[in-house]
Amino acid sequence: WGTNNYGKSWNKSIKLTPIYHPIALKPPIGIVTPGILMQNPFGMSLIKDPSSWSNYKDTETHEWIYNGLKDNSKPQIIFRVDGNQQLGMGHVYRVMNIAKKLQKNYSLLFITKTLIAKKMLSPFGNCILFRKNNSKLLKSSVKNFNSNIIIVDKLFENQNLLNFFKLHTKKLIGIDYTSKNFSKFDISLNMLYSKSGSKSKKNYSGFKYSIINNDFYNFNPISINKKINSILILQGGSDTHCLIPKIIKTINQIPKNFKITTILGPSFSCKKMIDEIKNDTSKKLRILKNVENMAKEMINHDIAITGGGLS
Repeated sequence: WGTNNYGKSWNKSIKLTPIYHPIALKPPIGIVTPGILMQNPFGMSLIKDPSSWSNYKDTETHEWIYNGLKDNSKPQIIFRVDGNQQLGMGHVYRVMNIAKKLQKNYSLLFITKTLIAKKMLSPFGNCILFRKNNSKLLKSSVKNFNSNIIIVDKLFENQNLLNFFKLHTKKLIGIDYTSKNFSKFDISLNMLYSKSGSKSKKNYSGFKYSIINNDFYNFNPISINKKINSILILQGGSDTHCLIPKIIKTINQIPKNFKITTILGPSFSCKKMIDEIKNDTSKKLRILKNVENMAKEMINHDIAITGGGLS
């Protein structure tokens, strides 16, 4: 598929622009050279636009080499994160909030096992989707990216993978990590799990270290209304236990004319239950999906019923 001499064989001190040469084969073969343009290597024509081979299977390998070398002058950070209907989406949203702050000045690589996380994080950097912890794609990506910082935003991680990360970075950071191997992390941030989270030498615990979307900083604190007219229901990006329909059904039993707004995240999978309750509710019900500015929406309601995660 390709030869990348950016790693061991290319001297990074050479201040030349690395050039990726995809050759017009199916699948395309690629050659990376430090600033040397090869017109017709091996007598074969080159592909001028890398997007022309974006439909090939596992092309994230090619895209990562091309984009990674193009931005190699920036400091590099790797994120390990997953999110889906079972795991919830808080970890992914938190990493996204960090990425929004860093993407201009840092080259970012996201490593995930979940497709929804890859879809959401790809706009902010390179993203590797893998299945097994000993994946060659994962290990080669980490080695070649040469990151000084690896951030693990998960409740737990495979011990062998943590050991591998530790060998290939200067700083290993854990966010709300609650499983074994606490000692592997150089820095720990525990927003939600201040007691059960990782206890590294540099441990920062409590809600004051919460990483939230910048939109929330643009609004003043709301005033508390004694009379409740509008209720907001949200259960994160997945609502793992399908609580939203049950909450709406319970509120329906209260003999007052509330307005109800519920927000469904990208991994919500209880659509059938929502459709049933929508046709049966006596209240004015508004259903929103994938809200971009959560702060702007939340400020319009008198009370919120939510889970205990980032929401």
